[in-house]
Amino acid sequence: MAVVEILNIEEAGPDYLRLRGGNTDVRINFADDEMFSKEESAATFRHLLGKPAAIPVGEPFFIGVDFWRDRFDGSLKVVPFNFTVASVDRGEAVPTRSFTYEAMKENSQRNRTLRLSAAKS
Repeated sequence: MAVVEILNIEEAGPDYLRLRGGNTDVRINFADDEMFSKEESAATFRHLLGKPAAIPVGEPFFIGVDFWRDRFDGSLKVVPFNFTVASVDRGEAVPTRSFTYEAMKENSQRNRTLRLSAAKS
């Protein structure tokens, strides 16, 4: 189990993504990899401004933007998108909403679904 933060996509810069929520401010600086440039990675989020996104508090790093509730157990599901990042800079580390997640492997390593449940205080 790991903890993720649910934040809003505030800004998609030329090579970075800024997420905000409550007192939390996170800047994700993308890096080039063999498939995508850092500019292409940032451009992925330009049409999602104002939408919620999930990022882990620890490792491994991913950004989840596709959410739905399981109709049987009511748990929140998130599809993670893996990006190559140069750095993740966090401002005041006060999450707006925290969840724990459990990775559920499906047919392939690239196709993963996460089971989220509310974190206990």
